[in-house]
Amino acid sequence: MEIREILKKIVGNSEVYAKVCKVDIVDASKLTCDVSPSDGTAPMLGVRLTPLAGNAAFTPIPVKGSWVLVMMLSANDGIITMVDRAENFVLKNKSLNFKDVLLSMANIIKQLTVSTPAGPSGTPLPPTVQAILQFENDIKTLFK
Repeated sequence: MEIREILKKIVGNSEVYAKVCKVDIVDASKLTCDVSPSDGTAPMLGVRLTPLAGNAAFTPIPVKGSWVLVMMLSANDGIITMVDRAENFVLKNKSLNFKDVLLSMANIIKQLTVSTPAGPSGTPLPPTVQAILQFENDIKTLFK
């Protein structure tokens, strides 16, 4: 069975199509966007970034004013399938969030000591701590 036939069964519509749209409003907490189609048709409100509202495994959060591709599941329902610019990302599974894992790793590195013949070493030197803080800030920017 072809993907097109599977989509027809899921959607119940013989015509599945996509629209190029400009992002007007991003609601990262709800994983939705309001968009304006490039073809001049009416704006679409609350377009999902994920197939099921509120669930995200790997989801790029688009930048306001960027372009997205909305796959229309029906005349009034669509889902964003591609983004041209992402502000940040959500990456998680049922029990872990990638952002939290990376921040935990940064904390481990900040407290790292090494066994030496003279005893345990001290904590990392200031340049290393500064680099770790920049790493943490980058993580917080990339993954909201």
